[in-house]
Amino acid sequence: MTIELATLFDLKDGLNEKMVNFMLQAIRNKHESGLDYLRFKQSVKNLMAMNMDEVTAVKSAYATASTMGLDKQNLLTSILSYQTIVNSERDKFIETLKKQIEAQVEEPRSVIGKTKEQIAANEGKIAQLQKEIALLQEKIAGLESEIATSEDKIEKTRMEFLDVYETFTNSLKEDQQHFEGLL
Repeated sequence: MTIELATLFDLKDGLNEKMVNFMLQAIRNKHESGLDYLRFKQSVKNLMAMNMDEVTAVKSAYATASTMGLDKQNLLTSILSYQTIVNSERDKFIETLKKQIEAQVEEPRSVIGKTKEQIAANEGKIAQLQKEIALLQEKIAGLESEIATSEDKIEKTRMEFLDVYETFTNSLKEDQQHFEGLL
């Protein structure tokens, strides 16, 4: 008897098809040979498909299965083994999910935190550089003021010297002409 696993479980509409197929594949891979829960449930579904009510279908399938060696304890143990398979897949999923959260959420959050720290450090450096720039600009302004004062002083001194020079030169020229004329 071929078992159509998807029909054995009450799968509601809207379930993620990929995840459903993944879970069905896990069950299929670990399916027990012989008469077990899946074959029993398939028999019940087949009987219900012939318009038999569920209680009669279960009792009829159990009566037939018990002649083949299936008892209530074996059936319940088989159900538990499939529950273990489903739980194992859940545990694998949770582990995979944790890894994805770590890689795709926590690590980027950590990078964001470090980047924010780096931004704050750089902003601090920028503020320090701006203070240094302001001090240097003040120094430049002071030096430019000193230069202007010095240039004025130098120009005044130059003009004063030229005035003295011209005075001496004129005096000397006058004396030269005077003495040349007298002598």
